[in-house]
Amino acid sequence: IDIAGGHVPEYMDGTSVLSELQDPSLSSGRSFLVEYYGEGDTEGPPHPICASQWKPGMYCEVEGMETLEPGPFEGGLLCSCQDSLNNTYSCIRTMTPEKNTLYCEFQDSESFVEYYNMTTDRWQTHNKADTLTTSEHDKFHTLLSTLKTCRGQACVVQYHTDNDVDSNQILAEQ
Repeated sequence: IDIAGGHVPEYMDGTSVLSELQDPSLSSGRSFLVEYYGEGDTEGPPHPICASQWKPGMYCEVEGMETLEPGPFEGGLLCSCQDSLNNTYSCIRTMTPEKNTLYCEFQDSESFVEYYNMTTDRWQTHNKADTLTTSEHDKFHTLLSTLKTCRGQACVVQYHTDNDVDSNQILAEQ
């Protein structure tokens, strides 16, 4: 909002990156929250045409009935299953001069975790979550939990000079 010249409301979480973009020397790095909530459905397929593809928790949509371009499609209706309830996740994206990582926790029956070094694995093809120590995992989990619940402009991660975040140094209005 700030970059576009608008007024940033006080209830907005975190702080603007505008000054850091204008003068990169002001930035020691950032961690920020990334969340996605799966659109899955537990009630059943939306249309009989989807019955063979739908499974509990999936989100399916019937395509081919659109009145605007590019539809309706020749050949009739098409079922498109694109999402599921277990595709709900929360992540911490960290970008500092020394660290470029992504840590994610999925809300599924497996408590699945992903961790990527984005410098060496830009396309996130090698999940390194199993290489995290218990201490590192706990630190990421605490930081993620805090970022998910903090509110306002004080919801900012503070870094030490060694670019390591201490979960006790998270400024947060809860």
